[in-house]
Amino acid sequence: MVSYTQTGDVRSRAAILSIMAAATLLAPAVVSAQSPQGTKVALVDISMIFQKNQRFSATMDAMKTEVDAFEASVKQRGEALKAKSEGLKRFAVGSPEYRRDEAGLAKESAELQVDIGLKRKEIMDREARVFFEAYQEVVQHVEAIARSQNIGIVLRYNSAQIDPNERNSVQAGVNRSIVYQNQLDITDLVLNSINRRAAPTGAQPTARQQVPRTNR
Repeated sequence: MVSYTQTGDVRSRAAILSIMAAATLLAPAVVSAQSPQGTKVALVDISMIFQKNQRFSATMDAMKTEVDAFEASVKQRGEALKAKSEGLKRFAVGSPEYRRDEAGLAKESAELQVDIGLKRKEIMDREARVFFEAYQEVVQHVEAIARSQNIGIVLRYNSAQIDPNERNSVQAGVNRSIVYQNQLDITDLVLNSINRRAAPTGAQPTARQQVPRTNR
């Protein structure tokens, strides 16, 4: 005959075994929750990349040279129109000569304004295209680096130092989304990758490179 004490002991052992079994089943889930894989997060300074992008800078410099040349041409044409306007004083107002030169002056002035408007639109459209293509190139290099380093998220941030004596700099710094980062910046990696394509054979960028640590 089984005593009450023996029965209680069996029940206690059964309860303990049940708890152990449950713990065994739950163990993997607990361990997984305690040790998540995490997602690698990186930061990139787009503004700095645009400033130091060799091909982009060369393209913008060429456009600036073109704009400067056009402005010089406009200035010359404007001075010529001014001289012709002064020449109208030779004739009596309303005379055939006056009306003839006045009409020619008005036509040339209108043509100059049209040329200025067309050139401005052309430059703005080209500039927009240059910026778009440069940004697309940055995105492609960021994606390639992120995939190679198993980075899940790349956020844009501003790495420039805040100038306490410059109001706009302070305001921009206060409004930054990223307040602190530690070795998450891949800007140099991206910039090196971009400039490596633009650089002549044998010329290698020497900027510091770093791979972001896993953010947990």
